[in-house]
Parts: sequence; structure tokens; C-alpha cells
Amino acid sequence: FNEVNFTLGVTNCFLISYVMGAYPQHLWLLYFVESFYMIPRKFYNMWRAKPLNQALYYLDFCWCMNFLGLCMLAIVTFCDAMGLAVEGESRKVAFNAFVGVSCGVLLSANIALPFVAVVFHDVNTMTGLFIHLMPPMVIYSFLWHTDEIKTNWPTVFNFSYVDEITYFGGMDSVAGCASILYSMWWVFYTSFML
Repeated sequence: FNEVNFTLGVTNCFLISYVMGAYPQHLWLLYFVESFYMIPRKFYNMWRAKPLNQALYYLDFCWCMNFLGLCMLAIVTFCDAMGLAVEGESRKVAFNAFVGVSCGVLLSANIALPFVAVVFHDVNTMTGLFIHLMPPMVIYSFLWHTDEIKTNWPTVFNFSYVDEITYFGGMDSVAGCASILYSMWWVFYTSFML
């Protein structure tokens, strides 16, 4: 038991709750910034794990989707800073896929998986909770606080397609895009495992 880690874990939960309630338009930024501490810290601990190195756990679906989501946030932010435009249709497909993955698999893992727990003093366990809980919270803020996000980040996020989202029925729906994304990961992961 480490008192400093416990205090930081509890404080972080309060910070995330506060930002989610008071400033939901900036929750994605908090997720982005905290990822630069939580994910490398867990990787360091996994790399040093005894008797076996556990670094290849980062190829699991949940980790890959978090990396992909963070890369998409970085690309959208970078393109905005450089004055480049990202096509609307590709944004819509990526958004639909991440809605399906975040509010489906990642959110369900919080209930089903035993290693996703709230253990404030353990950075590894809190990082597991972080990668499973923060993406659904960010997607929630994108879906339900669209106007605030567009007001505060007008050139970064173009949510013109949010009202047109269909959850089922076709390859351009949330379920269709998420299934395609899962299939792409599955082919890569299965090929690696063979």
C-alpha cells in the first residue's frame, strides 16, 4: 500500500469527475494529457514484470483501441494547428467506429473483467480502469455536449454528422464501423499469434 499513489488516485478520480461535470468540452483533453503519464508508467511496470515481460499485452484489443483513439485525437488536433483539413466522411466513419468500440466493448469490460477494478494505490490497476472508462466518458461528452465542444474547439471538431448517426443497419452505422475496426484488429492479432 502506497499512501502517495492512493492520494493521487483518489484526487485523479475527483479531477475527472469535476471536469466531466463542470467542463465536459475539455474532457477529451484531460484524457489525452493523462494518457501520457498512465500508459507509459504501466508499460514500464509491465516491462519489468517478473518472471516474464508483459509488454505484449499492449496488443490486446482495449489497448490498441485506446492507442488508435489517442492517435486520432492527436491527428485532428495537429491538422487543426497546421491548418490542414480532415475529410468529413473519414471523420464520420472514425467517429462511428469509436462510438461502437467505446460504448460497447470497452464499457462492457468494466463490468465483466475482474482486472478492471478501482484500486487507488496501484497504478497498473488504475491504468486498466482508465483505458476502459475514459473512452466511453469522452464519447459521452462528444455526443451530449456537442454544442459546448463546437463552441470551445470550433476548428478541431466538426460534429456536423452527430445528428445523423445510426446505430444499426449498414456498414456506415456505429455497429458496422465498429465491426470493421474489430475485424481489422482481429486479423492483425491472429496473424501475430500464429
